[in-house]
Amino acid sequence: MLAISYADLQQLYDQIPVWSRFIRLVIQEVNGWMEKLLIESQTLTAEARYLHLIEQENSWVRDVPLKHLASYLGIAPESLSRIRKKIWQQART
Repeated sequence: MLAISYADLQQLYDQIPVWSRFIRLVIQEVNGWMEKLLIESQTLTAEARYLHLIEQENSWVRDVPLKHLASYLGIAPESLSRIRKKIWQQART
């Protein structure tokens, strides 16, 4: 994560005008991502959110500690463990 003071940001805008457009685009991207997460958290079950996450972001999901994945999904680590166990058992049958 990077941080910049307000004064430095204003100076950057003055020195490099295209920087303002770049920042606006980044903010729009983050807002879209956050809106998607909010909608999913309100409309999908925890299991559906986990399955969706695996489908979309499988490359890094395996490396993230369970407690962080659970937090990201808005559920307790124990709930995520039960969901993973259920999915694993369904895959075996």
